[in-house]
Amino acid sequence: MGRWHAGSRYPENSIPAFLAALSTGADGIELDVHLAADDELVVYHDQRLGRVSEVRQVSGTPLVCDVPSDELSRVPLKGEVAATIPTLAEAVARVGPVLGERELWVELKRQHHRARNRRLVERAVQTLGDHPVWPRVVLRSFDEDMLVQVLTLRGDARVHHLALARVEHAIQHGRRRGFEGIAIYHPLARPALCRQARRAGLTVTAGGDPPKGEVERLLRGAAVHRHIDHITADDVGHALAVRRDVEAASCG
Repeated sequence: MGRWHAGSRYPENSIPAFLAALSTGADGIELDVHLAADDELVVYHDQRLGRVSEVRQVSGTPLVCDVPSDELSRVPLKGEVAATIPTLAEAVARVGPVLGERELWVELKRQHHRARNRRLVERAVQTLGDHPVWPRVVLRSFDEDMLVQVLTLRGDARVHHLALARVEHAIQHGRRRGFEGIAIYHPLARPALCRQARRAGLTVTAGGDPPKGEVERLLRGAAVHRHIDHITADDVGHALAVRRDVEAASCG
């Protein structure tokens, strides 16, 4: 239900995928947002069309940021279940009523035109800040400046820094900036490093689309070391089954 691959039933970053994940029992969903040419936020991972969409260009351009949202909304996504690129407002309208107390993680993507990063942040806070789901929204980014801007606009925002490298540096900055959490690339989510983050007052997510075997290792390790708060996974059903096995074993 997460990252698209050949044979995927649900398209990546699609409303059917979000609803299916929640109905399966996921603790929450994660999505990615870009700023379309008309200042509307659209739910899509890549800067360019083609990897997960059935078309590679719209109006002569492959760049999502250079296409208006109404045109992007007609772009079909790859997957067995039919879906098109949604706006963030549409996605929230659909998942909000079934989200319950679960969380909505929104990754703020760096823009192809970097000057548009600030506008993306503004639009994300405008779209989500007054919505009933706001207390359960976590805004995430690899770009620390975007997260700092979020907190400048909304002091009650929950922000997590995504870290692929220089994790110790990200921990120090997260503590100083008042971030709620850090997402560590799963091969680096070792107990000592995760404990360092937690001592700094940060929640810890092991992320980066770990494969099934890695999800199992992370869940079993977290049960022993208590060093990870969240794990992101593409296959929700598999992750939940492993978690049930781990919980049953710990009670046995």
